[in-house]
Amino acid sequence: MLDELQSAALGEPKPVSLDDPSIVPDTGDTPVQPEATDLQIPRSVWHAMWACYALFFAGLLTAIGTERSGLFMLAISVAYTFMFFGTAAILFELNPPRKKSHFENGIGVLETWSGPMTHSAVAGQILVVPLCIALFGISIAVIAKTVGL
Repeated sequence: MLDELQSAALGEPKPVSLDDPSIVPDTGDTPVQPEATDLQIPRSVWHAMWACYALFFAGLLTAIGTERSGLFMLAISVAYTFMFFGTAAILFELNPPRKKSHFENGIGVLETWSGPMTHSAVAGQILVVPLCIALFGISIAVIAKTVGL
């Protein structure tokens, strides 16, 4: 059984003139919010993330040893990691923040779409994957040394 909206959708569409002002209402000079490019993430979180990736690559380097093909693949992975973070850093520096946010200064919360977040919640959400990757790299190194690779 069709309801009102479904039966209206099945009917013939009414032709609309492109000059009709009701299509796009005139909002006048409505003030708009400027684009916010601030990441608002403290440097300590970025440093912790870099440390996690360094531990991951150090673990792989320990596991690989002197095998040339493995070292080549590791060098490519390191290059891609630098390209990933380097591109983001370059693009961010094209329009740097005007001032530090209250969150970066440690006196406020990070306002997100789903609500405010504390420093520990932000660090937990951002660093959970890098910490797991670091643990994976260290685990690979421990396993490789245990089995004698």
